[in-house]
Amino acid sequence: MDFRFWRRVKVAPGVTLNLSKSGGSVAFGSRGAKSTVDPRGKWATLGLPVSWLSEVKRKRLGL
Repeated sequence: MDFRFWRRVKVAPGVTLNLSKSGGSVAFGSRGAKSTVDPRGKWATLGLPVSWLSEVKRKRLGL
């Protein structure tokens, strides 16, 4: 059985720092519309919190 480790820390209103076994990320925005930046790229999430429907789009970081 695998165990997951993650921790979410609220830095400021609308900004969270997410820590996990595989690395960290920073998320900006509210529950319905959020942008996340991690070592693998940029993520954009749009959803309806009441319906549990969401769509995730990923874009590469420009280096």
